[in-house]
Amino acid sequence: MRPPFWVRFVLFGVPDRAAVMGFYWLFVIALVLLVPAMKLDWLPRSKGSFALCWFAFSLLTTNAAIRWLDRHGWEARA
Repeated sequence: MRPPFWVRFVLFGVPDRAAVMGFYWLFVIALVLLVPAMKLDWLPRSKGSFALCWFAFSLLTTNAAIRWLDRHGWEARA
């Protein structure tokens, strides 16, 4: 079964599950570091809000793509 377009789009250029998990944890770390950066005024609130939304969206879509491929098999990406 071929993955849907959104899974292929989210994981475009990512070779395997280990690399996807690396990006996933990068997004988690970015979200964790953005909140104190905004609270301490190291990052303007407008840019911080945009970055927060961007990383949250990236985290959610990457998580959904990983779950889809875990259910249907990573061999389907080829």
